[in-house]
Amino acid sequence: MSIVNKKSQTEFVKINIFTLIELLVVIAIIAILASMLLPALNQARDRAKAISCVNQQKQLLLTLGFYSNDSNEWALSYNGNKTYYPTTGYPAYATRLQGAGYIKGKYIGSWYVPKSMTCSKVTEGVLFKENLVGANYTYGMPQTYYKKDGSKGYMPETAFRLTGSNFSNASSFVYIADSATSSGRAWYAWGWVYSSGNCISNNHLGKSNFGFLDGHVAAVGVPGEAKSKYKMINYSILK
Repeated sequence: MSIVNKKSQTEFVKINIFTLIELLVVIAIIAILASMLLPALNQARDRAKAISCVNQQKQLLLTLGFYSNDSNEWALSYNGNKTYYPTTGYPAYATRLQGAGYIKGKYIGSWYVPKSMTCSKVTEGVLFKENLVGANYTYGMPQTYYKKDGSKGYMPETAFRLTGSNFSNASSFVYIADSATSSGRAWYAWGWVYSSGNCISNNHLGKSNFGFLDGHVAAVGVPGEAKSKYKMINYSILK
């Protein structure tokens, strides 16, 4: 009787040990599969955000186009609202679009505009309120540019004439882009030729979405293509 009990107890212990080993093997396999799949899932998510960003930039370019059509071919520049707020912190071009009725917005301690006016990769919670984004944290407009003769120029702060010779090649003039400060916070203005400060941000797998004056949007490699093709010498990484 006791021998049988010992045998059954031994078998019971062996079965328990075998089941534990099986469980550990299954957990190890799941961990390996997860480590293989997560990078692919993250890349798919990043691509989806990049596509969303392209669509948002196209919509913004349409809105800016409507504004310039209604303004006798004057296009907004980065500080497009400075005429209306010359000495306050609300000169950003988005506040002019809001004030003129082209986009919705709300004053919540400062001006906020639709969340779609900033890159889909922007996640910093402090920038958002009530599904809106601060008017200073939108897609960026250029503060500087290269003239046709190759020299550096500074953009007019409030508006520029689309018929001007330096802006006539609309398909190659970058009007809006993914941009950020040197600390990695999204920002509404950037410099083409600054060595520091507000600049292009490589938000999407080493690329930045550029919205051109003619209304098309393209993903541009940063810093490689941005430097070789557009002479942009600095970039930031969005935090």
